Amino acid sequence: MSNHYATLILEALTQLTSTFAPLKSVEYYEAICRYTVEHFDFDYAFVGELDSISKSIHAVCGWSKEGAIKPFHYMKQHRDFSGKVVGIRNALKAGNLIEKDELIEFLIHWLIHHINHTDKKLGSFLQTQIAHQ
Repeated sequence: MSNHYATLILEALTQLTSTFAPLKSVEYYEAICRYTVEHFDFDYAFVGELDSISKSIHAVCGWSKEGAIKPFHYMKQHRDFSGKVVGIRNALKAGNLIEKDELIEFLIHWLIHHINHTDKKLGSFLQTQIAHQ
């Protein structure tokens, strides 16, 4: 790890234990998100709660380069996709063949449905939230 990143991490830990410690709940998490965006050059950061059936995330607070992000809900699909990809990889490693059409259909569905629709909606939503701050 470079000295630059070590210094950033040390500064972040100092902030967590001193400046942010007196803050409560959402204020604490928002301060951490803000610090993350401002010091690690992220476009945005948010803290969320996974619902009881692990299908969606409720972002309770966040920060972007333009300011605070209002709470929002987001369907959790990346974990499901990652699980399927790991399953395919494990099957291939074990020597099991996967039908080419099945793999192509899976990838096309992910690319068209999730990235082209769900992720674009999230990006648009975040931009709307930022614009209305």
